[in-house]
Amino acid sequence: MNLFYEDLEWNPLFGPGDPSGIIPRDTDQVPPRNMANAGGLILPWCSNSQEIRQKAIVVCRLGEDLDTIEGPLLYVFQYYWDNVGYFLPATFGSFDEKISMGEGPSSSLNVDFILGPTGDLVARAWA
Repeated sequence: MNLFYEDLEWNPLFGPGDPSGIIPRDTDQVPPRNMANAGGLILPWCSNSQEIRQKAIVVCRLGEDLDTIEGPLLYVFQYYWDNVGYFLPATFGSFDEKISMGEGPSSSLNVDFILGPTGDLVARAWA
């Protein structure tokens, strides 16, 4: 599936990186990796559910036409207290459901979006 990301807190005066962009599926990549260069985007610090909905990077499904942005799939952020990258499914009920992306704290992370064992989109980080 093609994905679209949007940085909900991106600030043109202070925020590096691109505020939004397309993440093409594996088969559309050269080399074949599920990658997009967000230009040094900073994962927003979040410490509760309200901050997730206001500040996190939201990842959505992008239609086959690459123009239609469908519903959100997950939120990507770093936890304020430990500086580690996490994600939450868009349907999360509690901040306590956050899932570590497997890396951090780090000054730079690469994030892969893959389908997990149950078919849901998950985020995995590597330095």
